[in-house]
Amino acid sequence: MKTRTYFLAVVFAAIILQLMSSFGLPAEGEKPDTGSPLQIIPETLEVGTLSPGGYVKGSIFMKSTLSADMKWSTRGPEGWESIGNGKLSGQMKDSLGYMEIGIKLMEDEEQAENEDSCRVQMTIESEGETLTLVKVLPFGAHEEKIAVLFEGGEKVVSVNFDTALREPGPEIHVEPPGIDFGSVEGTKTLMRKLKIRNTGKGALIWKLGLQGDREEVNGARLRKGMYVSFLNEENPGGDRYEVPGRLANLIELTGPWLSADGYPAANGGEALRYVFTGTGVAVILRPDEDGGKLNASIDGAPAVVVDCYSEEQDRIAVVVAENLPEESHVLTLVNEGGYAEIEGLRVYGNDPLYEAPGWIAAFPTGGTLRSQTNYVTVTVNTENLRAGNYSENILIQTSAGLAVVDASIRVKRDAVSKIIDVYRYVKGNDFLYTGQPEAENYSVLRTYRKQRLAFRLFREDTPGTRKFFRWHNALRGDHYYSSDPDGGGKSLNGYVLEGSIGNIGTSRIHGMKELYRWHNPSTGCHFYTTDVRGEGMARKGYRFEGIAGYVR
Repeated sequence: MKTRTYFLAVVFAAIILQLMSSFGLPAEGEKPDTGSPLQIIPETLEVGTLSPGGYVKGSIFMKSTLSADMKWSTRGPEGWESIGNGKLSGQMKDSLGYMEIGIKLMEDEEQAENEDSCRVQMTIESEGETLTLVKVLPFGAHEEKIAVLFEGGEKVVSVNFDTALREPGPEIHVEPPGIDFGSVEGTKTLMRKLKIRNTGKGALIWKLGLQGDREEVNGARLRKGMYVSFLNEENPGGDRYEVPGRLANLIELTGPWLSADGYPAANGGEALRYVFTGTGVAVILRPDEDGGKLNASIDGAPAVVVDCYSEEQDRIAVVVAENLPEESHVLTLVNEGGYAEIEGLRVYGNDPLYEAPGWIAAFPTGGTLRSQTNYVTVTVNTENLRAGNYSENILIQTSAGLAVVDASIRVKRDAVSKIIDVYRYVKGNDFLYTGQPEAENYSVLRTYRKQRLAFRLFREDTPGTRKFFRWHNALRGDHYYSSDPDGGGKSLNGYVLEGSIGNIGTSRIHGMKELYRWHNPSTGCHFYTTDVRGEGMARKGYRFEGIAGYVR
């Protein structure tokens, strides 16, 4: 026992010194920040969830700044019945001490499912001595306070745990909760990532599909609508919420709206106005236990009260209006008090198009999760889509329930402008050209540095042009472009097609100029420019490869 005790003392000494350093607490010999001569880490111990027969354990560490051999004692939390000696005493070793706290939910074969309480055992152990206590507690969350007495005072440690009638099962969590692809002109292939996690215990088996033309799934009625996300990806960590550029002409804010991970949040008195076209609208909230109420009105009509309170749900959609004339309307949200966090809207109308199969796809379509994370790639191809609004619900069915992810895109066909401004971005030796930066994956584009307008391409219906495709090799860090869908004789091993960025001329006519391709054989990377001298890239090892096509 002495050998084990000495070993534990050495281990705990190392741990507590490291913890005190990381928590910014004073080391031995330094003046403490607090007046208490006994410091405890942590002062709040989270030990998890208990089900019948389950056991959880945690440790707290103590440091004396008064005496190297300070004595201490505890009787455990108040209201607990002691088994045996009702007191645990200890003495610091070189100013250091520890307690191990274990909690067990006692198994009871006669426990009825409708009973709302259980028998819990707590053990507090230090230096080979143990204090055992029991108490009957209701199922739910608990905070038990343990007073530690020492020479000159006492410190209180909080132990937090939950009791449950059954072992917690798997639980699905999907990020983001919805995908707003925004407005897109021309032919594009867009991709977004869904992150699926299991926040419970056990195996989570999931299967993914699309709602299609079904109105009911697993007994639940699901309705599609154009999903509008209020997320500002460019400023997710700011203190004040800023309207993203894509919504600048649609949203008007009044009052000090806060940013909650990039979503607008209000504490009272703030107002938000949104202009939409449709026959109805629902407000999508991220409710909170401190949630208040929003007054929601359409075009100045009497307001509908939207409750932002919930202790369990992490996302709710509240329908504010239906059966409106399909024309422009103004939604006004006013916070009447309490906390309100708004994810976005779901706009209903007669326009959302569902009759174009294949416009959206997701892969993979299933998996099994324990503690890891699965990623799903959601792809949209606008090549065969006529102008209009498209919406779909991505369904993730699991043993823990159904998760629904909104997805929407607005397709535009501009018959007036035939020119696409293409901008150049750079990351290392990788040059990314895009005619619609706002439609790119922001989390990817933000890792590149914007340089300048590189050249101009043409709309897809421009005579004498063909699509200019883009491929990406993530391992090499290179983007390659060609009007040949097979790559124009270039080996595309390791490259992934990302769609077209516009149309390029197949022959030179008045007002056009050559787009030259350069290649660096050392890095395998490519560079495109209208400068016949390659903007000096020859000095960096690039070699001229020819004309990729004709641009403005």
